[in-house]
Amino acid sequence: MAKKYDVVMKELVERDPAAWLALLDIETDGPIGIVNTDLSTITSEADKILLVESSEPHLVHMEFQSTRDLELAERLLRYNVNIGYAHKRYVQSYAILLHKRADFKELTGILDQKIKGKRVITFEYEVIRAWKLPVEPLLTGDIWVMPLAPLANAPENRVSEIVRRVDSRLSSETEPSTARIIMEMTLVLAGLRLGKETIQHFRESLKSMTTLKESSYYQIVHGEGLEEGLEKGLKEGLEKGLEKGLEKGLKEGLEKGLEKGKIAGARTILFRLGEVRFGKPNKTIRAVIEAIDELDRLEKMTERILTAKGWRELIDQSKSDRI
Repeated sequence: MAKKYDVVMKELVERDPAAWLALLDIETDGPIGIVNTDLSTITSEADKILLVESSEPHLVHMEFQSTRDLELAERLLRYNVNIGYAHKRYVQSYAILLHKRADFKELTGILDQKIKGKRVITFEYEVIRAWKLPVEPLLTGDIWVMPLAPLANAPENRVSEIVRRVDSRLSSETEPSTARIIMEMTLVLAGLRLGKETIQHFRESLKSMTTLKESSYYQIVHGEGLEEGLEKGLKEGLEKGLEKGLEKGLKEGLEKGLEKGKIAGARTILFRLGEVRFGKPNKTIRAVIEAIDELDRLEKMTERILTAKGWRELIDQSKSDRI
């Protein structure tokens, strides 16, 4: 289950790398890139690697840990050497501990390897303990860092209040689908401190988790598709990830859910505008349109409503738009 938290953290960093570098107090004076670890057998085990194109170009490696790993420092050293060699850059290494159970006294930020008292290697790395981070900067800072707030320096009896503050800000400052994604990630991380029943209650009651369904804009433009697609995508992403690789599963699930929602919304608009001009479609026409799952094609059909003479002509004209 530890992988679940890694997936969320990787996704958050990827959404806004600059915000996470700022959290680590890393100054940048140039563009920031994300190193695709999937494409390299040397770096594929590392959690997240960022390329900082500054006056001194270098790499930043973040390793997220929610459980104890007594060999974490040795792994960081191995990653540091392999990543640096593969990309011809110096590497800053960070161990980001998400829960106290991941900590142990030997995790000091310095790894000294000696043979008969003689130092062979001294490797320095940074240790970020989430439970020591101040809460307020996380709650008021960048939205893609905010999900870390429930893990920050606050007693357990304040975690629910922190989750509600995240929800309040997301509901007022971001559009519904983005708020839902960030809130879902927040709840996954909050699960390190809160019980399953509490997390489930939040999923059913928080405004950012229910706004999509209540929004008149959502109902008119997107129909029920985005809500259902996003919820299904998040669920399938996590389940698929646990079986076949959480990172790929969650990312594909999120993307699939949002894409399904857009398609359902486009189809809803097409039916509504088409009924105004052509009248209600018969069962055959409706079945044909409901079978179309290409967003671009549905949008072009909607554009042609003003010039087409009827449902059949609209469908015939769209056949040339197939992807």
